[in-house]
Amino acid sequence: MAKDKVEDALKLSIFRLKKFGAFKVQSVSEGSLTWSLGDEEIGSIRYVYYPDDTSLRLIYKWKYNWDTEYTQCDYMVQLVKSPCNLGGYRLWFRCPRCYRRSACLYKLNQQMFTCRKCHNLTYQSQCENKTYRYMKPYFEPETLYKRLYSLRTHTYRGKPTRKAQYLQNKIEYLEEYSPYYFEEMMSRLVKRN
Repeated sequence: MAKDKVEDALKLSIFRLKKFGAFKVQSVSEGSLTWSLGDEEIGSIRYVYYPDDTSLRLIYKWKYNWDTEYTQCDYMVQLVKSPCNLGGYRLWFRCPRCYRRSACLYKLNQQMFTCRKCHNLTYQSQCENKTYRYMKPYFEPETLYKRLYSLRTHTYRGKPTRKAQYLQNKIEYLEEYSPYYFEEMMSRLVKRN
C-alpha cells in the first residue's frame, strides 16, 4: 500500500505560528489559521496559547469524507522548549499520540493533529522514481523562468546580478535540449529497463 504524502495533509507549523506572533505575548493569546487550495478555503483552526504551562489549545471542526456532520475538536498540545547555542530557546510541539518532539503536526484523515511518523507520511521527493529524475531537466526551464522573474532586481548598475545571470545561463543551456534529445533519453531508459 502506498504511503500518504505530507503535501496532501493539513500542516500546523511552529514556525508559521511564530511568524504570526503567537508566542510573543507573555499572557494568554489566541488567533486563527486557515488553509486554502487555490481560492477555496479547505480548513481553519483557532488556537489559544498558554505561556504559563507552555501549551497550545487547538479548536476546530472537521468532517470525514462520507460524514454529513462536523465533529468538534478541542484539545491541548504541549510545547517543549530546547535551549539554543547562542542563548534563548526554541519551541517544539509534543505529538499528542507518541510524545515525540516535532516542528510540524499534520492532519490527514484522523481526528487529531499528530507528527509525520504517527500518520506514516512521506515526502513527495521520496516517491520519485528513476524515470522521473531523468525527465526532470526537461521540465526545469519553466521553474527557472518563474524563479528568474520573481527576483526583485535583475540588474545592478546596468549589469545582471549573479543570480539572474546564473538562472539565465541555465535556461539557455536547458533550452538547447531538443525534442529529439528527449526521445533519445526515453529510448535509453527503455533499453535499461
